[in-house]
Amino acid sequence: ELLEKITAFRKEQELARKQARHDVAIEAGTQHLADGRFDQAAEYADKALEEIPDSVKAVELKTSIAQARDRIAQEEEAKRRSAEAIARKAQTALDEDRFETAIALAEEALLIDPRNPTAIRVKANAELAKRRADEEAEAARLAAAADAAAAETGNDPVVETVPTGPEGPIVLNGFDNLEDPTKVATDNV
Repeated sequence: ELLEKITAFRKEQELARKQARHDVAIEAGTQHLADGRFDQAAEYADKALEEIPDSVKAVELKTSIAQARDRIAQEEEAKRRSAEAIARKAQTALDEDRFETAIALAEEALLIDPRNPTAIRVKANAELAKRRADEEAEAARLAAAADAAAAETGNDPVVETVPTGPEGPIVLNGFDNLEDPTKVATDNV
């Protein structure tokens, strides 16, 4: 009878230790779940089940982990779709030569999904196309200014570059009126 009491006491102590380890594992797993660390939460749920195989709390924790993972996956998929839709709008704007709009839309898509390949490509292409268009517009503006100056003076200036040494070239205008090209006037410089 004493031996039975000792054995029963030891079983109770072991069950109490298992319950304590179970409760610690459930608490830690719940905290990891709340912090979004699903793998660690699942490990603690498994530890709780090792201590008490029929633990309702451990099964509930595993269910909550699975639901949280599914919710996160759905949110990520929704973000990906949203970013892709905006990136397609950016592509349309680029196709219509609306470069600033394309850049802005691509940047908006990248805020949602920084790895969106369509947005990355469209932004790079739109920036390049905008830079080229700006350069062409500047060249046209300069040509128009030169044409206006020529119309005002009655000359059709020809621009020549003459190297000058360490300071680089200087541009001289008015070569079209020279009889002797070795005599260069620099009053237009």
